Amino acid sequence: MSYKIISLIILTFLDIKYNSIDYSKVILYPYYYFYLTLLKAFPTYLFLSSFTIIILFWSQVYYASVLVSSPHLQTLYIFLNVLVYAINVILASLAYFVKAYFDYIYYNYIIESIVDYIIASAFLYYGVKVTNKLKEKSKGLARKDNIVKRVKRL
Repeated sequence: MSYKIISLIILTFLDIKYNSIDYSKVILYPYYYFYLTLLKAFPTYLFLSSFTIIILFWSQVYYASVLVSSPHLQTLYIFLNVLVYAINVILASLAYFVKAYFDYIYYNYIIESIVDYIIASAFLYYGVKVTNKLKEKSKGLARKDNIVKRVKRL
């Protein structure tokens, strides 16, 4: 029993090549690593949704400050989230039915990294845009304040 617990700990924290160990005999029940990957992927995609809400907010703030209408941002947000969840569900179900569990693990890592890069670039893009707009607005307010002070002095 202790051998199975130790192997479970090793499989949980290390990425071991699937052809070096027969997982169905070593761990507590077969395909544990596949289910663990599904369990680890779920919060990642929830964070995707929460981060895209923040990006949606920043983009709406930016477009409102530029006075541009942006009616399709929310539908784009919903579409992208549904697309990422659907791709994950399709890959997981294909891996389950074809019994290519370990291929799904690597595909899931690739999808998560692509999604993380897209989110990071969107954060960077809209973060820079919003901060530049706020700097412009604050300079405009400072100029107006200086004009008011000059008028008061007269």
